Amino acid sequence: MLHTSLNLILAHGPCDRVKHVRTWLGDRSPDELFPITDLLTVPGLFVPEDAIWALRAVPAEEVATRDRIARLYACDCAERALQREREAGREPAAVSWAAIEVARKYAVGEATDEELRAARAAAWAAWAAWAAVWAAAWAAAWAAAEVTGCEWQATHLRELLEAA
Repeated sequence: MLHTSLNLILAHGPCDRVKHVRTWLGDRSPDELFPITDLLTVPGLFVPEDAIWALRAVPAEEVATRDRIARLYACDCAERALQREREAGREPAAVSWAAIEVARKYAVGEATDEELRAARAAAWAAWAAWAAVWAAAWAAAWAAAEVTGCEWQATHLRELLEAA
């Protein structure tokens, strides 16, 4: 499980919602570590956005685990977005699916930096080719998915953090 503290959060220039963390901590030391998953339950924070932001504020010994979890979480969110596009009748480019797979492998040490760069470049080129058409669809999809997406993201982030 990943941890943070109020002082680690403050060192990264948080927004004004940090006041809710201060209130939630009460009399505890600002150096006291607590599980990042706790941020998913702090009243007044944006869930899961503030917990995702706080991933930057982990102790040095947890950075490698944080990087792996963050990359896997990003892959899962990207794959979910591609699945939603597919369900809406807009088949994503095969290179986008492949880039997610390479990023997953990279997260667990099974792909090289070069493989990751190549997959990213291929996916970017495919995305750029249809970005204008996709932008209109994205605006509609975002409005429809905003509420249900946040719930899934928070639940999924908690699962990944608790499994670490």
